[in-house]
Order: sequence, then C-alpha cells, then structure tokens
Amino acid sequence: MEDQKHVTDVLSEALEDEYRVSTAAHAPAALGKLATENVNLLLLDLMLPGGGASDVLARASDAGIPIVVMSGSPDELRGEQTRDLPSLEKPFRLNELFDTVRKAVENP
Repeated sequence: MEDQKHVTDVLSEALEDEYRVSTAAHAPAALGKLATENVNLLLLDLMLPGGGASDVLARASDAGIPIVVMSGSPDELRGEQTRDLPSLEKPFRLNELFDTVRKAVENP
C-alpha cells in the first residue's frame, strides 16, 4: 500500500515478475482488499495522507499476513507497532526490496 502513484508503479513493476501484485492508495481501499483478496504479504507505507496505516497494520497482523513496512521517517519504523517488523527506509534500492520481501514471504 503506497499513496504515491509513481512509487506504486515502480514497486509493482519490480515485484510483478515474481509475485501477484495488488495495490491500494489509501487505507479504506487496503482494508477492502484485505477482506476480499487472498493476501500473502502486505507492503505498507506508514506515512499515508489522512492516516489509517495503523488500522491496516492491525487488520493484516490479526489475519496473520506477513507485513513489510516502509517509511521515509526512521522514527516511524521504530514505533511500538512496527519495531519488530521487516522494514525499508525510503529511499531504498530495489535489491533491498527484493531481499526484504523474499525473507518476509519465506519466514512469516
């Protein structure tokens, strides 16, 4: 889940060779997808406009879905809800994305 379309496009294109990718630009759309789709991993931007990332995080966590969080704010990545989750600090390299996603999927 990423709110910036150009970032969503780059991430989707990078991951779609190995994974089925579904995107959401805001929390209500992500919550809907979590309720209706078979989600194997959530890649979640913590700094969403209008908030809602914590609701998405809680729903995915309750469902046992592996989560990778990303943010441009190191403090967000060390928050109480996220400090034990795999994370990516923006900007990151695609090889970091691949390694972090692969590990999260293989070791949920």
